[in-house]
Amino acid sequence: MKLKSREELDIHRWDEMIKKDPESSFFSYSWYLDSVAENWEVLVDENYENGMVLPYFYRLGIKTYYIPVFLQYVEVIGKVDWRGFLDDKSFNFYLKGEHEGKRRKTQKIFSERTISKQAVRMLKKAEKSGCLIEQTESYTDVLKIIKEELTDKLPELKTKMNTLQKLFQSAQKAGFLKVFEIKGKGGIVCLEDNKQVLYLKGAVVEDCKRNGGMYNVMNEAIEYALGKGKVFDFGGSNIEGVRRFNLNLGGEDVFYTHVIQEKYPVWYSWIKKLKDKLS
Repeated sequence: MKLKSREELDIHRWDEMIKKDPESSFFSYSWYLDSVAENWEVLVDENYENGMVLPYFYRLGIKTYYIPVFLQYVEVIGKVDWRGFLDDKSFNFYLKGEHEGKRRKTQKIFSERTISKQAVRMLKKAEKSGCLIEQTESYTDVLKIIKEELTDKLPELKTKMNTLQKLFQSAQKAGFLKVFEIKGKGGIVCLEDNKQVLYLKGAVVEDCKRNGGMYNVMNEAIEYALGKGKVFDFGGSNIEGVRRFNLNLGGEDVFYTHVIQEKYPVWYSWIKKLKDKLS
């Protein structure tokens, strides 16, 4: 295994490895990482059969491996001795699968599902409202509703809208974007490849939400994915209300792990603790 920088990496071979691996996610594609990470490199073997993405940043000249916004976790493709490589390094990220560390939850649908009575009621409500859902590859109108509906409710999202738009643009250019839209009322933006559909972000206007619009548009995306024999990934949430919504539509919990190791110089640790305390 060798550590390769973004510039040293054979991007075509890397993305083909991600595409072919049956368990891999969008989070390891080069275009995804280019959109969300400050910097990234990979551990990879000579034949591009085993690998792992390592996003990182520098602060005061000190390197830390981390999870960028909109990246749920890093994943190991094949066999990688990541513990051995990171033994003397600092990291704070989420890792796909269950490892030593704090467990976190995401939700996925792999094949058949059972939806809750609450979801059935909301889908019937949406059907009566007559909102038609269109499939498109254009994210512009949905992004506008996301900005209008979510940035006041989620202030942390306001500073990340440029990153989100860049991610949408990159996915569109790469040919992975799939949008489910209720014209003039919002919708959801997803990514689709040969094995999965991943929900990225979405919103509908308030009156549409009250009439089951979000249930309806998510259900449409799920039906689309399952109809093509693909996994539907909700993108995961440890916010209990969002998790319940996902479970209502037939999602099941899948676990990943928060792994952290701080091997900083003493002076950097002091500065970091002070900053954490002030914030």
